[in-house]
Amino acid sequence: MEISRAVLLQQRGVTVLSDVYSQASICGLRSSQMEANRHKALERLGIGKAPRWVRAFLDGWWRCRIDLGYRQDLVYGAFMGGRFVSTHRERPDYYEKLGISAREFAEEKCPTVGHYWSTTREPKPFFISAEDYRPLVGDATDAQVAAATQTLREEQGQAFAESQAEAAIVEAKAGM
Repeated sequence: MEISRAVLLQQRGVTVLSDVYSQASICGLRSSQMEANRHKALERLGIGKAPRWVRAFLDGWWRCRIDLGYRQDLVYGAFMGGRFVSTHRERPDYYEKLGISAREFAEEKCPTVGHYWSTTREPKPFFISAEDYRPLVGDATDAQVAAATQTLREEQGQAFAESQAEAAIVEAKAGM
């Protein structure tokens, strides 16, 4: 591949990745869905044919964007008693501002603890462990919890399987 074509592909890759992240932050997508979208977008772009340095650059750019997202767009917290409680002191939903002590927050067997998008009207989950997932509002029956947990596991498993398959295809094409 010519260097000019590789540089153009790199620039387009940054634009595509920026769009994927932007969509995820606006729509409040889960991390697994965002990763699946990233792999699909890069495959459509034909990144598997790019030189290794272009793929490495885009991987590094993505990691930096995700790290920046954890600082700017995501908040760590949980739903406790039907309301969202965060660990970020400057937010109005900070647990101490709501009368919850640090000990109570830490000891609470809160099944929805995780990272949430702060860019959406209501906090939407970005990453919550499948084992700890529970419906986010109201009290749920054990059957509802089991169904929600199974749905989340399937979503995460499918997105992970798709991303692994796509990565293998890209690697195989790159090796050609």
